[in-house]
Amino acid sequence: IYQVDQGIYYQYSPVMDGRINLPATATARKAVQDALTGRDPSYGAIGFYNPAKTTNRWVISQPRTTTIGGHVFFKN
Repeated sequence: IYQVDQGIYYQYSPVMDGRINLPATATARKAVQDALTGRDPSYGAIGFYNPAKTTNRWVISQPRTTTIGGHVFFKN
């Protein structure tokens, strides 16, 4: 995540803008606790996409498990 290209960090925006060094939020802590106890809000999804940003026919055709925020989760 700290790979540099022409003097600029890339790949993960929290690294670029320094957010990676901030304390975890309550929402992030809850997500970790949920994951550690086996909770799966995606209902077994293997992937996700933002329908406002994709036109890929394959991904759109996959069976949806849920929508969280602006992302659709799916499994096949």
